[in-house]
Amino acid sequence: MTRILLLGALAVLALLMWRDTDPYVGPQSETKVPEGVIQALAKSIIAKNPRLFPVETIFVNQHSDGTISSRMLFIDLDRFFGIQYDVIGRPTNGQVDIISMTEQVQPEQFGPFQPFKPDVYANFKDVRASVLESLNGV
Repeated sequence: MTRILLLGALAVLALLMWRDTDPYVGPQSETKVPEGVIQALAKSIIAKNPRLFPVETIFVNQHSDGTISSRMLFIDLDRFFGIQYDVIGRPTNGQVDIISMTEQVQPEQFGPFQPFKPDVYANFKDVRASVLESLNGV
């Protein structure tokens, strides 16, 4: 009985390993984009904005007219926040000519993403006066 179970388990294992498994290519496109094109796209974006460093490629889709659309995440090395770009480009001779590039999420420069500033403390006399003033009403 154990031999039958062992042979059955080996047969299942062999079928799982033999089955053709394609890598995930994304829900929008079944066409695989060569890695060199993705790298050329990232280099074209960095050439326009040298302070960026690539972090993540969300998707890259190739269209029937020869253009590619992509969403890529970069980090701004000067201001230390992430920027997500939607890019449309056309690969030509090992390079990618960018047709349009829009920021998906624009952080506010004066909003929650404030650059580092040293701490500023109030004088003890001012703090004490404020505390005593608030305690007078109690």
